[in-house]
Amino acid sequence: DINTSFLISLNDSEPFLNINIDANKADLALFNYSDGYQNKNSSWSKELILFPNFENMDFNLTSKFKHLKYHELAVKDTIFNLSVKNNILKLEEVSGKIDEGSFKIDGNFIMDGLPQLILTYNFERFNIGNFLAFFFNIDNINALSNVAGNLQTYGNTPHIMIKQIKSKNKYYVANLTVDKLAIPKIIQDVADMSVDPKSKFNQPLSEEIRLGSTNFNSTNGELNIVNGIVLINNIKLSMPGLEAATAGKIDLVNKLIKINSIIKFVAQYQSRKGIEKTALTLTHSLEGDFDKVTGKYDLFQINSFINNLKSLYMKVYNRLDK
Repeated sequence: DINTSFLISLNDSEPFLNINIDANKADLALFNYSDGYQNKNSSWSKELILFPNFENMDFNLTSKFKHLKYHELAVKDTIFNLSVKNNILKLEEVSGKIDEGSFKIDGNFIMDGLPQLILTYNFERFNIGNFLAFFFNIDNINALSNVAGNLQTYGNTPHIMIKQIKSKNKYYVANLTVDKLAIPKIIQDVADMSVDPKSKFNQPLSEEIRLGSTNFNSTNGELNIVNGIVLINNIKLSMPGLEAATAGKIDLVNKLIKINSIIKFVAQYQSRKGIEKTALTLTHSLEGDFDKVTGKYDLFQINSFINNLKSLYMKVYNRLDK
């Protein structure tokens, strides 16, 4: 499914190498970049980056991919054109379709002296869940996202280049669903518990919380990278009767994640006075290496409330059952 052509000129005055690629389907899964990137034990190389010398020869690559896939990441109708002149690589056109939207990337890479990379990019309506699953093994988030930003770095080894990454980004997220966060189910079960307490919350709450998902309203904000560290500063999420805030960091250099979230929501329950409301709070921590990220809930307050409420209901239920 891949057609390739080459054109080379060894003319002393204007030597060049042109490559053209036209592909229907291409799967890059044979490259093991993701394994090395996600593996904590596979540190970034400190070996010098060696580039071919294009000081005396121009290089041009034009390529089209109808379908291009690499693990969870898939794009289509992709154009990837670049040129190299005087050891400066220029992205002439990098664009295509991704998920329900499109993307475009511009930039330059200076290959001699101290290598420098400068990029600007725009992604529209792409599924951020595929991105998180591919890079960080976080597989319970789905959302359509718009991201616009820039990135720059420099260095003569991969380790230095990752450590020197600086990036500013603005994002908009819609249709956000978080799996293994069954807050609507818990709210409903609390409301229904007065009718049939025996059928509710019969397994540990740490398991109950993972038996569903929560949909959040759209949100927007900024997400920046400073010296290879993604800074997550108070990302706020909401839905009717619920508010959440998330903060933490992703260390791209050492391949570590540490993110904490606090979620507050309102539940209704039946009492002798009628329908009452109570505010409940849980926290969630997400941390570990890129190849093994672990999520943990702190449900102490919610667990205490549910156990006490169920105990009261069961006393009434048992008296009526006699």
